[in-house]
Amino acid sequence: MKIRYKTDRLKLAPKTNPYYELLSTGRALGYRKRQSGKAGRWLLRTHDGNKFVHETLGEADDFADADGIKVLSYQQALKVAVNKNSADPSKATVSDALEAWALTKEKTASSDKAKRDDRSRAERIKRAFPNLTLKQLRGHMIKTWRDSFLDGAENPQARMATADRNLAVLKSALTDYANTHSYEGLRPWDDIEKYKRSDSHGSRLLILSKENEDYFITSMREDISALLRAMQLTGARPKELQQLICQDLEEKRLSIPMSKTGQRTISLDDEKAAWFKSQCEGKPPTQHIFLRQDGEPWPEQGHTKPIRLAVKSLDLPNETSAYVLRHSFISAALSRGVPIAAVAKHCGTSVEMIMRTYAKFVPAQFEEWFA
Repeated sequence: MKIRYKTDRLKLAPKTNPYYELLSTGRALGYRKRQSGKAGRWLLRTHDGNKFVHETLGEADDFADADGIKVLSYQQALKVAVNKNSADPSKATVSDALEAWALTKEKTASSDKAKRDDRSRAERIKRAFPNLTLKQLRGHMIKTWRDSFLDGAENPQARMATADRNLAVLKSALTDYANTHSYEGLRPWDDIEKYKRSDSHGSRLLILSKENEDYFITSMREDISALLRAMQLTGARPKELQQLICQDLEEKRLSIPMSKTGQRTISLDDEKAAWFKSQCEGKPPTQHIFLRQDGEPWPEQGHTKPIRLAVKSLDLPNETSAYVLRHSFISAALSRGVPIAAVAKHCGTSVEMIMRTYAKFVPAQFEEWFA
């Protein structure tokens, strides 16, 4: 029985014993629902060699927004269940943290390729810090490893981007593991920053006019056009939209299960809700809303190459990509005066990222507020 989606959990019959999802041998994530109309609870079931041990992790976000502490989304509960054990925090290694990160990614990956890529990245980073505990890790070690990506690089900017992606994985893995294992030592990884590049965002910050957005969308083949229209309407990431199934749409609310910040639910106006409903017509509840032209689910990044090839023949900037629609959505919302916190929550990002990235797109607001 699926416990990943809120809509599925609400349909489950109340009972004393939890519903389980097996994570590995002797480890399972449980969802206990004792009464209809009330939130269920997440629990972790492990085996100590003689018997099963159960531990409550928190309340499920069936009726309240997840806060990551008392109320947990499926992704948050899964992360805790995968990482949590009784190991001595002082003996935790960098490899342990990366292994836990990879296991979590494998459970939430959108495709087999994504699983392989995440696993490969974790193994490569492990080899850079063999047998090193979190207590032994030092900032200069991380910085030396980060800088090694630039050794002999013909294209330093591209290699900086690679270094930044790997650094982000390492920091995420170490932070998650330290938090779930009550690690109380120094956290030198917090002090190591990404490279500061004048063109760090490059073409990703291109903003098209509404006319050019529509031209871009309608010029694509039908399956890509639908995906791009959904981005224009919601500001969601392509990967998030590709994972949507029809039962994620409920009236004027759309639940987005795959996100960098966990599961979130966004609100749609009547026109947007009607458009999404039209995309679900004739499809069963568990069918993907957006499919490729061959009727198969989208593989991760499967849309990028056909868009790149098509843009070459269009009267648009060469750097035009699907992400320009997300950027347009965010900058337009800011220009209308939507609070930054609300934009961040709707789009599954952070206030800090919006402040850093999009401030230059709303100069009129600064004139209005401070002139």
